[in-house]
Amino acid sequence: MQVASGGHWLPVPEAVKGLQCELPFEFQILEIAVEVVCTYLDSSVADLEMEAYPVLDELAKSVSTKNLEHVRSLKSHLTRLLALVQKVCD
Repeated sequence: MQVASGGHWLPVPEAVKGLQCELPFEFQILEIAVEVVCTYLDSSVADLEMEAYPVLDELAKSVSTKNLEHVRSLKSHLTRLLALVQKVCD
C-alpha cells in the first residue's frame, strides 16, 4: 500500500496498514457512529440549502411577512443543525 505525496508514491508504514484491524471494538463502533451522524448532518444541511435558496430568492423579489417568516423558520432550523454539529465536535 502506498500514499501519493506531491506526485511521488511513498510506502505506508506497516503500523498504519493494519491500523483498522488493531483498533479495539469500541473505537470501531465509535467511528461508525460518528460517520453515521456526520452523514445525517451533511444530508440535513444539503436539504436545508436546497430549501433555502428558493426562499431567499423569493424574499429578494418581494419582502413580505410570509417570506420573512419562512426565512426565520429556515434560520431556526440552521441554528439547530449548528448546535448538533457543535455537540459532535465537542
